[in-house]
Amino acid sequence: MKMKLFTFLFTISAIFITGCSSTYDSETIYDDSTIKEISAVREMNFESSKTNAYARIASRTDLSEAAQVRLVKAVFDELSFDSSKSTVLLTLIDNPAFCPAAETAIMKRLGRLSFESTKNNILTAVNAVKTLHSEERDSISQ
Repeated sequence: MKMKLFTFLFTISAIFITGCSSTYDSETIYDDSTIKEISAVREMNFESSKTNAYARIASRTDLSEAAQVRLVKAVFDELSFDSSKSTVLLTLIDNPAFCPAAETAIMKRLGRLSFESTKNNILTAVNAVKTLHSEERDSISQ
């Protein structure tokens, strides 16, 4: 009992002596606000409103990896129609900031799309991005 009390008091003292600081850079703050925005879109009532809001977020060229993954999860959890999901996902895939973590998140959920044509469109878009990046790497190395 005395040891637990000592540990607790020592921890509290250390916090007061050193100060409790949290450092946020502007990127972290932006990332947090984007993730909050994605969460706020979930509260919208209409599919078309959600689709438009998610697509606007997906088109941001400075979208962080965490925000992209959160957006992919939200698209699959919150949108009902394949056409809505496809609109947002293709916008994200076409974004120059599209990252491997977002690609992985999409691939994990691809089976949740109802139509083969939608799945094929998503896979084609991802493949096109990979081909483009491969060609860019090849031209740089030459």
